[in-house]
Amino acid sequence: MGILFLPSLIDNPSHTPDERVAYPVCHLNQGSCTHRSLLFGDVTITVSPNDFPTLVPLSVMLFNNSVNLDRIIVSLDGKDMFMGVNQAVLAPTAVEGHWEGVITIPVCTVDKNMVWLFSVTLMGHETERLAFTITSKH
Repeated sequence: MGILFLPSLIDNPSHTPDERVAYPVCHLNQGSCTHRSLLFGDVTITVSPNDFPTLVPLSVMLFNNSVNLDRIIVSLDGKDMFMGVNQAVLAPTAVEGHWEGVITIPVCTVDKNMVWLFSVTLMGHETERLAFTITSKH
C-alpha cells in the first residue's frame, strides 16, 4: 500500500482567490520595506529580527495611514513545500496607522535555509496581499 502526496492539490489556506496580489521588489531580509499599494497607499513593513530565525518570535510592525484598512493578517508558507498553516493577526496600536503582531517560523528538518513566502494581507473594502520571498536560518 502506497501513499500518494500531491502538495499542488492542497488549497493554500493563507489567501483567497478574489484578492489582489502584489510582489514588492524590496527584501524584508535586508530591513524595512515600503510598498505603494493601489488600494491602501504607502505601506511600510518591518520584521525584527530580519534574518528570520526559526523558533524565535518575529515582531511584525506595519505603518499605513489609510482609513480604509480594517484588518491585517501575516502568514508564512513554505515556498516549495507545505509547512502547515502559520498566520497571525496584527493589532492596531495606540499610534494611529501603526499595527503590530508576532509570528514564528517553524523548523524545517529538510532545509536549514528554507525559502518562505511571507504574506501581508491588507483587508478593507477590498483585499490585497503583499507577498515577499524570505529566507530563514536555523
